[in-house]
Amino acid sequence: STISTPFCCEGTTYDPRNDTCCKPDGNKAGILTEGLSERMSQCCGEKAYNPLNEICCNQTVKPKPSHNPKCCGKVPYDERNNVCCSNKLLKKRSPKHQCCYGKLFDSTIENCCQNQFPRIQMKINRSLGCEKNLPSDPTMFGNNTSEYLGADNQINEINKSDKTNASSTLEVCGTGDETEWYHKKEGFQCCGHHYINTTLWYCDKDKLHAKFNALRHEPRAVLDNKAQSLGV
Repeated sequence: STISTPFCCEGTTYDPRNDTCCKPDGNKAGILTEGLSERMSQCCGEKAYNPLNEICCNQTVKPKPSHNPKCCGKVPYDERNNVCCSNKLLKKRSPKHQCCYGKLFDSTIENCCQNQFPRIQMKINRSLGCEKNLPSDPTMFGNNTSEYLGADNQINEINKSDKTNASSTLEVCGTGDETEWYHKKEGFQCCGHHYINTTLWYCDKDKLHAKFNALRHEPRAVLDNKAQSLGV
């Protein structure tokens, strides 16, 4: 059958049962995408796409990585596996990990502090408040095995002999670009950037979990105080 009222795109007629015309702002003539009907399509700028299989991210058509993806800039991602944090994709460590100023934090044991430094702080007695407020964020300097942050907020390099001595007494825990220094203790181990007492906690893919058999008889306040004293 024929269409009684002609449809026009790019100055010519087209059949919307077979093709799609996208008319982005400022383009009244439109851009024709052939082989995809108006019924089955959506427009992403000048290009038509099938939303069943594709997604429009920042005016760019990309294949869907999952059934219900999100966009991080021009990159589609699956929320079950990744987090879009300050416009960059980070691997999701657990359902409780969220974005805080470009880094992930575990919302079960940490707070994201909007107007205080450090940006990510350990929770005290499950409080949502942030206790510390340094003049600047120490994490901006980085904390690798060759640098310390001095009291005047200047990075002071330590010499080789200091490094050798430090490595025998200090434990460096880290995940990705996040590292923390701890004094070594027997019965403790790293879990991501945390240093944990293995009688109280166990680690699964850099995520902390309480050992309930050891902790179930203790009140919540005691557990929180223990976690705070352990730096977790």
